[in-house]
Amino acid sequence: MNGNLTADEAEKKYIVAMGPSLGRYYLFLTNECAFLHLEWGEFKVLFDTNPEQISLMNQSAGWFFFHLQNSILERTLLQIARLMDPPNSGTNKENVTLLGLSKLVDSKIRDKIEDLLKTAQEKCAFSIDWRKRRIAHNDQALA
Repeated sequence: MNGNLTADEAEKKYIVAMGPSLGRYYLFLTNECAFLHLEWGEFKVLFDTNPEQISLMNQSAGWFFFHLQNSILERTLLQIARLMDPPNSGTNKENVTLLGLSKLVDSKIRDKIEDLLKTAQEKCAFSIDWRKRRIAHNDQALA
């Protein structure tokens, strides 16, 4: 197989390498992370550029680009927060999240995975805070 796999080929590859449960779980997380990376790249191309480009966007369609910037930023923060959510919400609601990996990986590497996930939680805590205080709710102190 070459570097460009179809969805079915990728799924088969991960299932062979990791088993059905972890392989499918990993495939979903890989796709989510790839989409997040691509979307953030688009954000940076548009809004993390030279001042002349920002000025041109503001002059030509200021409201549109303001709305687009906020939409992409909020979507990105939501994606990060979702990836860091607990593996269970409520009694019967399971989520596919990075934190769910530890229960699926081989016990030989579980401690290392959990250490990496703890670091990821610390680095992504801002997105969960932003989701709670700004996106999902209107925090009065923040307003």
